[in-house]
Amino acid sequence: MLLTHNINYLILCGVRFSSSATLWLDFILIFTTLTFIFDAPPQTLALAASLYGIPALLLGPYLGSLADRLDARQIIFAGFCIRFAAACSLFSAPSMDYFLIFTTLKGISNLGTTAAEVVLTQKLLLPSQIVKNTSVVSIMDQTLKISAPLAAGLLTGLSTKPIGFLISAGFCVIGLVLVARLPPPDKTPIAVAPTVPKYRIRLGLEYFHKYLIAQVFLYCVLLQSAALGLYDSLLGLLLKEHGYDSASFGLVVSATALGGILAGFAFPHLYSLQSRRCATVASFLFGLAILMAGLIGVFPQWFALTPMSVLFLLAGFAYGLTSQGLTTTLQLTCSTNHLGAIFATTRTLSIFLFISFPVLGGWLAGLFGTAAVIITAGAATIVTACALHFRFRDRQSTDTEAKRSPSST
Repeated sequence: MLLTHNINYLILCGVRFSSSATLWLDFILIFTTLTFIFDAPPQTLALAASLYGIPALLLGPYLGSLADRLDARQIIFAGFCIRFAAACSLFSAPSMDYFLIFTTLKGISNLGTTAAEVVLTQKLLLPSQIVKNTSVVSIMDQTLKISAPLAAGLLTGLSTKPIGFLISAGFCVIGLVLVARLPPPDKTPIAVAPTVPKYRIRLGLEYFHKYLIAQVFLYCVLLQSAALGLYDSLLGLLLKEHGYDSASFGLVVSATALGGILAGFAFPHLYSLQSRRCATVASFLFGLAILMAGLIGVFPQWFALTPMSVLFLLAGFAYGLTSQGLTTTLQLTCSTNHLGAIFATTRTLSIFLFISFPVLGGWLAGLFGTAAVIITAGAATIVTACALHFRFRDRQSTDTEAKRSPSST
């Protein structure tokens, strides 16, 4: 039985690796192709980003809930098929207009797949393997996040055609083969009628009200997503204001991803040691790193690439802990029949904050300056993380005393 679970674990890691590889490679290739092959203006790049991301906001929760009612393997299989078609279409797009249409198809192909992978992980792995799996998946994803831009840049320069999309299609084929080798899950999804949105929202609220630790991680992930959305689009501008080029921006982004890799190694130990503090303390560290980055941006004599990279490595480490913590907590505590819908809803909320808050950040930067916005994002995160820490510490103490005292009813 243990050998069977180990085999399932290895196959599932291969599926997640293939999924992450085609996701990051296609994402980078879409914008490098538009920039260096089609010579697209900034407005077209913004349109491509919208076409890629908006489907997740509109359809993410519904398609994520399909994993609760259908076989998750079939959803992942279908996702790889659509990704394969999208990659081949992007490679052969005869014009920029067709390329943008196929970019929308690529955005749609990602919907529901991640939720289905999370549901399948819960069903196929032992509870003791779930934390380790989350760690391994995070390490793979962040490693690919670092290597994908380099690979995409090299592949784009090799030909006038975006041949990198063919490699992405190859990863889709590998994913299809691995999914086909996965056995049917032990827990068969219960056939239920499609859930109406009002019921799904109420169900999610009831779940987070019942499980305190899930509520803590949700608040911390949303807090960090809002801060990230507020400052992320301004980071390159801050570096430019201090005389650095685009290569320095890539270095800081790579440092952030490296922090996520380190978080993957540390997560199993920290989550088992004290899961709630893994959320609130990590959010505090995230805010502190962003605050310090903004402060040294105010003083040119202090500004240097090395401390900026170290600070964003710390930020990536902290963000990695909370995002892994939320996924793991959902898999360990959420009902099998509702995990997909709840996971997809939380992911959609996070994406919404990440997409919408750059508008607020840009407006504030025009009024007060780039560094001031980054300082504000860091300070707000610190204050909110401290408030969450003490609020839930008090609630946890109250809950513990209530369990130890005799009932009055």
